Amino acid sequence: MAEDPKKILAMTDRDLQLWALSGESNSYVLELGRTAMDMRCSLRMVEASNQMTAATESLAEKTERLASATWGIVIITLITQIALIALTVIHK
Repeated sequence: MAEDPKKILAMTDRDLQLWALSGESNSYVLELGRTAMDMRCSLRMVEASNQMTAATESLAEKTERLASATWGIVIITLITQIALIALTVIHK
């Protein structure tokens, strides 16, 4: 009743579920099917985590650029205000 692991891993998710559920309670088929599905689930979680990490890093870079641009605007505004105050004082 033992199946070739390559054959099991080549099954689609649906086929693997059907195969696992065809086994009796506590049978080899059921336990091996559960294990294979757990492994697939874990691999997908790792892939999703990697994608989220990449997205977070991209967002962090964009946030850093936005912060730099904001500071640039603050500095330009400060220089403008100082110049306006200086011109007002000079012309009085």
